Amino acid sequence: MTDAKQNLKLFSEITDQKIFLIQDGEIGHSFDGDDHDFVLIDSEDIARIARLASLGNDILIKNGDRIMLNIPIESKKSLLLVPNEYIQRDFHSGLSSNSEEAILKVKQLAEIIYAIYSNTAAPIRHLLIYWLKNESKKTSDRKQTFKKGSKEEIFFFYQEQIAESLQGLDEKRIIKNLNEMKYLLSAKEDSRSEVVEQYSQSYLKELLVSLICSLADHAIDSGLPFNQAAKMRIELIESVYQNELLNFYTYMKTIVWEYFEALKGYNRENETDIATICRHYIDTHLTDKLSLHDIAENCNVSKQSINATFKSHYDMTVKHYIYSKKIALAKNLLANNKKSLQEISNYLSFVDKSYFVKIFHAVTGMTPKQYRHQLFDN
Repeated sequence: MTDAKQNLKLFSEITDQKIFLIQDGEIGHSFDGDDHDFVLIDSEDIARIARLASLGNDILIKNGDRIMLNIPIESKKSLLLVPNEYIQRDFHSGLSSNSEEAILKVKQLAEIIYAIYSNTAAPIRHLLIYWLKNESKKTSDRKQTFKKGSKEEIFFFYQEQIAESLQGLDEKRIIKNLNEMKYLLSAKEDSRSEVVEQYSQSYLKELLVSLICSLADHAIDSGLPFNQAAKMRIELIESVYQNELLNFYTYMKTIVWEYFEALKGYNRENETDIATICRHYIDTHLTDKLSLHDIAENCNVSKQSINATFKSHYDMTVKHYIYSKKIALAKNLLANNKKSLQEISNYLSFVDKSYFVKIFHAVTGMTPKQYRHQLFDN
């Protein structure tokens, strides 16, 4: 027996807690040799838990008043901890009242188990709560009316589009993407009320959890405090698992706008993050004709303050930043050696080709033609 397994066996015996190895979607024997028959998690739930864990999360599994903890340790390998009765009662009491202390205890326990197994400090991870719910056989056995792969691919595409739009507080773009998702998971008759009849609750909830995690990560990247984003993530995921989805699209919109309002409210109170939001908006709209008015309006900030804030944060004006990013993109297009100067000018929304050449020269010290010749003549 390896040192890691021996240490886990010793920890399991001393604390009276069961620890199982999950590998390739299967629960093995516990480290103290006992059988795992009492661990009631079916293969579908294990697959969903593994998918959430692969995104960098420890998973707190709740089944009624019982809890288990899934701790990813390697690719396709994780540890499943079944706490003793004392910890079960303690955690259940705390979690039922949304105690932050109870959540902290769970995270600390996950870090201890990881450290014992790997002999290294645990990485920083989010904690997600996964509710085991026994759906009726009728629901779980119903055949899907589409190939999941294709619908999932479309869903995840729009999920990332919305998450990126959230970073720039791009309300118009969010609305556009939400509208395009309106009937993605509904029946062909365009009746959103038939979503639950067509797809199982567990499948739809898995998609919503993925959306929540993506929005939380992008919101954190845009300055929303980690604790606030993590608290929202836990509460929204708990709500998803605890409630029946009567209308998937409405539920999805509610989640998106909760994060939007949270990030918008935080940025309104914290001027230093205005520059980050504006920069992200510029980076994702380089092919548009950008003006201070458009940026201020779409980022929900004051036009009068945006330049000073941006310059103090990035040591350049908004206009300078826009031109530097557009010209950087123009360089890539020139290196491709397929597009004409007129096509590149139009693509980047310059007034005309002459103005494009003027700005390119101002930024790089050479004309676009000279730059292209330099690339291909050497």
